[in-house]
This record gives sequence, C-alpha cells and structure tokens, in this order.
Amino acid sequence: GSGEGGGGEGGIATAPDGDICGKVQVVAVVRLLGHDGSEWICRYANCFRGSSEANVHAESFVIADETILSAVRAGEVAELTLYLSYQPCHHSGGRFGGGEARQRRRAHRQHPTSCTEALIAYHERELAPYKVPLSVVVADLYKVMWTEELMGEGQVRDAYAADASAGREGIRRLMSQPGMSMRATGEEDWAFLIGLCDQSVQEEYERRGEAGSAFGPTHVALRAKLDAVIADFLAAQHAEMAAAAEAAEAA
Repeated sequence: GSGEGGGGEGGIATAPDGDICGKVQVVAVVRLLGHDGSEWICRYANCFRGSSEANVHAESFVIADETILSAVRAGEVAELTLYLSYQPCHHSGGRFGGGEARQRRRAHRQHPTSCTEALIAYHERELAPYKVPLSVVVADLYKVMWTEELMGEGQVRDAYAADASAGREGIRRLMSQPGMSMRATGEEDWAFLIGLCDQSVQEEYERRGEAGSAFGPTHVALRAKLDAVIADFLAAQHAEMAAAAEAAEAA
C-alpha cells in the first residue's frame, strides 16, 4: 500500500496536534518490506511552525504513525528503510539569524531538537523487539561537512561550528546502534524514488544522461558525485569510530 503522512483534508499538511503546517522543506519516505514480500510506502514532510525551534520534523511523523506501529507489532515487517533529504538532526538544525535576542540565545546553547535520539529510542522501543532493522538513506548532509573558515566570524562561526560537531556526533551515534545503519543514496535508491513520481518524471528519468532530458548529463554527473562524497564521508565516520574503539580497548 501507500499513503501520505502529515496530511490533512484537501492535502493540507497538519502536525500531530492538528495544527496546519506551513512550507515543506524536508521530506521522508518510508519503505516497509514485509516477511511475505509485500511493500508499504508512505511520504512525510517537515511541518513549518515559523522557526527552527518550533518546527515539527518529518521523523516525528514517522515515529507517530500508527500504521507502521501496528504492522511491526503484528510481526509483519522484515525491514524499515527511511529515505531522508538530510541526515537526522542532532542538536544541529536551524540557522543563525532572526533578531538580536534570538542570536544571543542561539550562540550560547544547542538547538533543542535531536531526531537522532528520537529515532534511536524508537528503534529500541518499537523495532528491535521484533528484530526489524532501520536503515537511513540520505540524499544530502546538513552542516556536518562545513569547515570553520567558511562559517563567518564571531558568534556565527561559534554556533555553526558547534552545530557541525553535534551533527557529526549524531551520525556516529546512529551508526553505532545495533540494528541501525546510515548510507548514501545509490542508483537503486534513485530508481525506487523516481518510481514513486508522476509518469512524466519517470519518462524523463528513463532518458537520464541524454541532452534535452530533465536529468541531463550535468545533473547525472553532479548527483553521482554528491552520492560518492556522502558515501566517503560516512565511511570516514565509520573509520573514526573503529579507531576510537580500538584505542579505548588498548588503553
């Protein structure tokens, strides 16, 4: 089956408490594979509430979805794959902006939201008891590859440097959890996601790499390059984790 999470009547997005959402910036697609070979797919999106601190993240809709929980608790689910626009945040979201008072607050504390912690708790509470692995597949990374020399100066640099560090820690925490993983999108992932799009988009994708296609040679090359960069970055995080574990064992 398929569906759309975070949706209200007439296609108006609503938060779990029923409030109407504003613009959509981040998308999540869940793919449940059943033990019997069946498949269930649903799309979710961030709920904009006027500020980064107030927004409801797409992962929150996934975690709250009773359809997923019912299927898992019934022992029907073999695997859950979560496709995301960006990696789950870990006290690393938002941007340094707004009024002076908000900037002062932002400069001296972490962002309050961690979808990483929420997903880890969700896996431990709901998925692990039924031996359902959770694979996170990311199309891009947010802040974690930023370098300090490109972050500006003063409070702006301090805030973004802290966000980048926290974001990297969130990636390592998620990847270190038994039954959880994170990887970059690959060709098979893109083929699956394009398969959920309108027929016209699928037809353009069939012509990918050709001049005149919506997915022209430049688009295809740059997408493949970004996927490779993300894969290398995640592999480097794995290597750092392994080195730290080896050092701790030797100490």
